[in-house]
Amino acid sequence: MFLRELNEVWESLRGQKPGREHFLEYVNIKGLRGIIDLKISFSYPVTVLAGPNECGKSTVLAALACAYYKPSAPKIPWYYPSQLFPSFTPKGEDLPKDISSTGVKISYGYVYKRQRYDMTWSKPKKGWGNSKNKLALDLYYRTLSNLTNPSEVRSVLQLYLKNLDLESIDPSSLTFAQSILRHNYSGISKVSENKGKNLLFANRQIENNNASYSEFHMSAGERSLLRLNIDLNNLENALVLIDEVEAGLHPYAQQHLMLELQRIALRQKLQIVLATHSPIILESVPAEGRIFLERETGGNVIVKPALRNIIQESFYTFTSDKLHLLCEDDISESLVRGILEFLIYKGLSIAQSDIEIGRDTGNTEYKAHIKALAKFNKLQDYIFILDGDSRSLTSELIEIGRKIGEPINVFCLPSNLSPEEWCWNIIITKSNIYADKFGISTNSLNNKLPEIDSLYKLASGKSSAIAKEKIRSLSIFLQLEEKEIIRRIGKEEAVSKNTDLKELIDGLEFNINQWQNFR
Repeated sequence: MFLRELNEVWESLRGQKPGREHFLEYVNIKGLRGIIDLKISFSYPVTVLAGPNECGKSTVLAALACAYYKPSAPKIPWYYPSQLFPSFTPKGEDLPKDISSTGVKISYGYVYKRQRYDMTWSKPKKGWGNSKNKLALDLYYRTLSNLTNPSEVRSVLQLYLKNLDLESIDPSSLTFAQSILRHNYSGISKVSENKGKNLLFANRQIENNNASYSEFHMSAGERSLLRLNIDLNNLENALVLIDEVEAGLHPYAQQHLMLELQRIALRQKLQIVLATHSPIILESVPAEGRIFLERETGGNVIVKPALRNIIQESFYTFTSDKLHLLCEDDISESLVRGILEFLIYKGLSIAQSDIEIGRDTGNTEYKAHIKALAKFNKLQDYIFILDGDSRSLTSELIEIGRKIGEPINVFCLPSNLSPEEWCWNIIITKSNIYADKFGISTNSLNNKLPEIDSLYKLASGKSSAIAKEKIRSLSIFLQLEEKEIIRRIGKEEAVSKNTDLKELIDGLEFNINQWQNFR
């Protein structure tokens, strides 16, 4: 259900984005905090910046915070770069100081009131200046961990007892809190005084009793989420920037926070940019909303493809997830291994170690496998490959997926023959090519093939079993394992321009790329 809701809000935001009046399309940072030249484009309304420590996420957010001017005071920006990128320069010669960078530029490209504009902050020598394109938009810029500072709460507790106002929080905040924190809230209220200080109170059922408690008694995660939601509910057509969005949150809460943030972005036409160290946060937006940053050895920051294996190796130093290709038997498995070698050689950015190719004892258990994997939400990690003579099962497997609400990735080996028969025919037809691949002369192979055919001419049994025995005889003659013969055929036929494998190759390439992009 969660994945379905997530995909629904993705599609809604994609559909809404082209019609938005305001949208920050890109930022280009040059010469700042070791970043030589970094351009980040935004195409989805909710963008997640991810990567290891010191990769520039917070620098990008701070640069974005300088993008707009406050609507109520067009000549005063929310933030000047000098506020967010200050230089400490004491008078004492023996005291350390920040190196004052010059030649720094932060450029922006916008859609504003459906027109395109650009603006640049630059620091040619000492001070900052900009190109005077005045674009006004509300902006919210917070580090989520800053919302949980205990000293901040204690200062709120010093509210005067007189002239206090009680305000009930919007019902949508209840929904937001309950969906993420799973508490049975009966109400959320805010006590305020005329100097602007306020204190949140939550009311919820605890062991059949109504309990009321202030944010001084809330967990860090509960308080930050309630504060964040209340702040965002007051914004519309705004740019929202949040650093350390996962701070204090359980993985379950991280997932549901991202679902609710995207719903708020849709409802209030917000553009949201988040920075995180959490792969869970990253995979909660579609591929076009993922920006993965990495600082190179020389110090420059680059954008890397936000692929599953790249992200996991960066965060964990190893890939924990595997893509599984399930074949019918060892012949099918060897053929697929050859095809996969070709795809990796062609440029598919995945390692053999990230893919596990397994085999079943035929296709009779495929239906049971699909139903079992669906219960554990693992179907997206599996590709089912049928032999050519099992092609008729394709529609049945797809129908099972339709009934359980999950797409089934199923492909067939070429023709309507078994893979053994198809491979034997290929060897016969292209003996001049495969003699070289097998390391023997064409004459030697051409003499051996009719001999093997003649040997099994009167054999009884299934044609697939007979073809398998022919390949076994050839393997003895060549002194190559049967699997190696089939693997070489798979790789060579994948390379060929006029190949029966094209549909399978294209399908595998597309689905592997989809899997690397999480969904």
